[in-house]
Amino acid sequence: MDNPYLCHLPPSQRGSQNFNGKKDPLFGFVARTVTGNQARQALEDELDPFTKQPHTAQYRKFLEPRKQLLVYAQMDQFFRMAISERFRFDRFNDNQIMVLVGEPGTGKTTQIPQYVCFWTCRIREES
Repeated sequence: MDNPYLCHLPPSQRGSQNFNGKKDPLFGFVARTVTGNQARQALEDELDPFTKQPHTAQYRKFLEPRKQLLVYAQMDQFFRMAISERFRFDRFNDNQIMVLVGEPGTGKTTQIPQYVCFWTCRIREES
């Protein structure tokens, strides 16, 4: 099984790529070019994108309310914000601290870290 903490490494250095015949949920992800559509597909895949294990019924139960959170609705905008086309820099790499402001219960604490993980994943090769 792939170690979920090694996502930043090339596939050949991450260990096993066997997902029981399933395509890796992060297949096609390129670091710092991830889109909201790619992230949504990974979230809704039958396999957890980081552990490569099947999602549990509890995960599915919690996914539906997460889709109602404000940050989920603004996922595309978040990924566009991550890179500044005007100034050509990556806001996550070029800043040690970023301040996100929003109302309580919008998903800042629970969703944004996951989006950052998606944003930094390297391209995955098909298993």
